[in-house]
Amino acid sequence: MALVSPAYPGHQLPFAAGHAGSSILRQSLRQGNSATRKSTGQQFPVTAGVVSISALSGSILLRSMRQTGRKRWTRSEVKVVRADGASAAASEGLNKLGAIDASGTANSIDITFSTNFKNMPSKTGVLLLNIGTPATTSVDDVRNYLARFLGDDRVIDIQPSFLKFLVLQLLLGTRPQKSAENYKRIWDSKRGSPLRFHTEDLAEGVQKQLGSDFVVRIGFQYSAPFTSDALEELVKERVTQVIVVPMFPHYASGTSGTSLAEVYKQAAQMFCVPSISAVPPFYDNTLFLNAQAQIIQEAVGPRGQGVDHIIFSFHGLPVKQCTSAHRDGSVCDATCACRFNEGNRNCYRAQCHETARLLTYQLGLDKQKCSVSFQSRLTLRGTIEWIRPYTDDAFETLAKLGVKRLAVVAPSFTADCIETLEELGITGEKQFRDAGGEELILIPCVNASKAWISGLTQMIRDQVPRPTRTVG
Repeated sequence: MALVSPAYPGHQLPFAAGHAGSSILRQSLRQGNSATRKSTGQQFPVTAGVVSISALSGSILLRSMRQTGRKRWTRSEVKVVRADGASAAASEGLNKLGAIDASGTANSIDITFSTNFKNMPSKTGVLLLNIGTPATTSVDDVRNYLARFLGDDRVIDIQPSFLKFLVLQLLLGTRPQKSAENYKRIWDSKRGSPLRFHTEDLAEGVQKQLGSDFVVRIGFQYSAPFTSDALEELVKERVTQVIVVPMFPHYASGTSGTSLAEVYKQAAQMFCVPSISAVPPFYDNTLFLNAQAQIIQEAVGPRGQGVDHIIFSFHGLPVKQCTSAHRDGSVCDATCACRFNEGNRNCYRAQCHETARLLTYQLGLDKQKCSVSFQSRLTLRGTIEWIRPYTDDAFETLAKLGVKRLAVVAPSFTADCIETLEELGITGEKQFRDAGGEELILIPCVNASKAWISGLTQMIRDQVPRPTRTVG
């Protein structure tokens, strides 16, 4: 016997006092007066009483709520509690099965049911993670953003804590003013922060391609919409699982690590924790590489013939953080540029060089006309060692070597932001020209390009668990 679920119109829920294979069923139906039902050839006891039906995560949970203590049930004692909580007399349905005789007492019930729930509607949440951006270009908004960003111990790890506090106060006393001016130089008059509107465009494009079975949201680590709020919103949408996507191709504790840690922290505080999985770093994923390669080729021409040299500029990172990611106890040094194995597979610098190698090969570029460098360092007056070589130094060096037309691409960023548009495209161009260069071409990030929307959509679909078998 089946009844239509009010929670899922058009879908029928199998009626039975239990779920085959469910530990809850086995526990709740260990004792009691019973009829029998069939499930793939097996007999299960059905405890007399009120039966509760609820739909959760595409499965049916059926529990016995009350035991009469008699071998026969009266018509008034047999009820079905639907998923919406409304009660309905089940006498008519039971009578059709021969469950209730003319005197109103219950006979043995032989019910065949199905556990094929693949058509039960469910939604998958997708959470695109990034660090965030100031709300406006005002000094106060920039300071608030930097306070959260630089205050994260995964970003700046200084011990003891009082020393970290002093350094943070020093930075927040001087840096917001300069950063606010830089944000003004790249701020869109209508849409605001480039990082935010590129991410919004990407989320919209991915949502369209994934369809109504998915709910795509944005979560920022240090600004609105905050990751915690976005995760709560997905839970309210009643998604059955959440796929989180750190929008950083390469793993670093201060980017992917801190973003994922925030998701798990928030999930741990929830009473009902959704199933959560994460898209791994995609520095060598062909879906990402194809999207970036397409944009590079449009800017520099086939085989890079339109420029004299190409710089692959990646966000910088303290050497200490790279070394901490090594599995074999080795130290991150210049050899990571040409060594990539299981021991240093999680090394940020090694992953960056691997991306550059793969893009160089895919585009058919001359290796002698390509180089890797790192930008956006915060050395705190030389107290912190960052991975080298530095991008600003490379601008000057290449110009002095006679490079006139230079292209720079930043594959560690998936959305153009202050580090690409201002640091490379404005300040970097001036540095290159001042050193004798003539033209610096800033190659866009993948942003919300069609190739990247399609590629990311496929990466998300690949993360959705697939059933190993069909039960019916």
